Amino acid sequence: MAKKENAATVTVAVLDNDGIFLGIETVPESDAAGRVQVPPDVDLKPGAYKWQESEGRFMPIAVQFPGPDKALYDALRTLIEVGAMPVVPSSVTSWMALAAKKNGW
Repeated sequence: MAKKENAATVTVAVLDNDGIFLGIETVPESDAAGRVQVPPDVDLKPGAYKWQESEGRFMPIAVQFPGPDKALYDALRTLIEVGAMPVVPSSVTSWMALAAKKNGW
């Protein structure tokens, strides 16, 4: 006779790699370790909140336009990654490395 299990389930947040809230899912309680548990009726708008581990809560994401340095960095990175700039001057890669380190990109 097969044993029936009524595993308890919990609702957890679905987060992207940056901690951005994408939605919710119901998982067995045994699979919830290390996940952010939320109420089943959570009303957070996907893409509008970020999980702050240090504070143990979701924080709204402020809508901000990137500064010119970030916009230039992203444009250059994209051009390099897609192969549109097969030769990249060392001054560009040096600036990109410094800007990324300085700004945490």
